[in-house]
Amino acid sequence: MRDNYKYEIEYYIGNLITYTKELLSKIKQISELLETGIYESYVPDKPMTVSNLLKELDLEDKYFGILVNGKKADPNTKISPDDEIVILPHIAGGA
Repeated sequence: MRDNYKYEIEYYIGNLITYTKELLSKIKQISELLETGIYESYVPDKPMTVSNLLKELDLEDKYFGILVNGKKADPNTKISPDDEIVILPHIAGGA
C-alpha cells in the first residue's frame, strides 16, 4: 500500500513541476512582451485564421489585440505567410 502512495505522490509532483515550468515560461513571455512590446516574430507556414495562430502560440485572444497588415483583425481573419502580423497586449487604464 505504501508503494501506491509513493507512486501517486511522484505522479502529482511530476505534474506540479511540469505545470510550474509552463507557468514560468508564460510569465517570461508576457514579461518580455511588456518590456519590449514584441512577443516574437512568427511566420505561419500555411494559411490559417488569427484564432488558429493564437492557439499555436498558446495565447488567449482576450488578452491581445491583433493587427494583420496594419488593420485590426478578429479571430476569424484569415492570414497567410505573406501577411504582416502584430500581436499587442491589451492596455487599460488612464484617468
